[in-house]
Parts: sequence; C-alpha cells; structure tokens
Amino acid sequence: MSAAERPAAGQSTQYRWRFDRIGGPGEDIRQWVLARNCALGPRQLGACIAGLVAVTLLVGLMFASHGYWVVLPFAGIETLALAASFLVYSRHAADRERIVAAGDRLVVEWTCGKRVSRMERIGKWVRVDYGGRQGDLVRLIVAGSTIEVGRYVPGERRGMLAHELRSVLAQERRHCRQGV
Repeated sequence: MSAAERPAAGQSTQYRWRFDRIGGPGEDIRQWVLARNCALGPRQLGACIAGLVAVTLLVGLMFASHGYWVVLPFAGIETLALAASFLVYSRHAADRERIVAAGDRLVVEWTCGKRVSRMERIGKWVRVDYGGRQGDLVRLIVAGSTIEVGRYVPGERRGMLAHELRSVLAQERRHCRQGV
C-alpha cells in the first residue's frame, strides 16, 4: 500500500488527507481518508489529564492538611472540568470521512462521534460538483441525492480533492464504455 500525505511538510493544517491505492493484483481500489489532525490522541490526552488531576488533587490535599479545607472543593471542581473537557475532545478526535472507489462502486463513510454512516453508489452515475468558494464542500450527486464531503479539508485544497474524484470516476466511465 502506498500513501501520500498531504499537504506539503511545514504547512500548518487542521486535517489529515491520505490517498491510498490498495488491493491485490487485478484490483484497482482507491481510498481517500479525510480526518481531523489532532495534536493528541485520546490516550495521550487522557494521560495528560490524569497527570493534571493528580497534581490538582495533591495540591488540594496539601492545603487541606494545613487546615485550608476550602481549597479541596475547588480542586474537585477543576477535576470535573478537566474530565468533561477530555470527554468532549475524545468523542470527536476520531471523526473522519472515508471515500473508497472500488471497481464500479463508490463508498462514502462518515464517522462523527459514535455515529457511523455509509453510502454506496455505482461510480459511473456519480457527478462531482465543487463551487470553489470558501466554505463550499465537494458534492457527490447521484439520482437527485447529494452527499457533501471534504469537511476536514481546508477550502484551498477541496478543489484538488474534487479533481481527483472526477479523474477516478471518469476513468471508471471509460472502462465501462470499453467493456473492461
């Protein structure tokens, strides 16, 4: 499996975009994984927050042992706030979109929190539309229904995603016309 990471090194981004060509001999499967580029994974963040909680409670207990009991409830409130922030962050750290072009099929999967949605269509019927304006998403249109992708790709890179999707779908249409 070959993977090309985009964008170029040194450019600050809020996303991770990976294009893979996968499959065995005779199979042509292309995949785009569009995901948030989180600085810390849920486990790493959990370890950091656990360390902060331990220090906070230790300081609170030190003050309580010297007679300043009023500090301990505030340490508890801070601990609860840290735990809440961890839950909110970790719930959406793995959000992503995955687009797979396999043979004559185009599969789009969305992961948002614990919810996973999947759509599968025949690739030669899909039309790719991108307006090019800031904030526009790439639209995959088939039989009157529209699927928007590219939430985790910056606006200036969505045109490139639309171009790649159009190229793959056009190649599939050529194969269908040739009877391959």
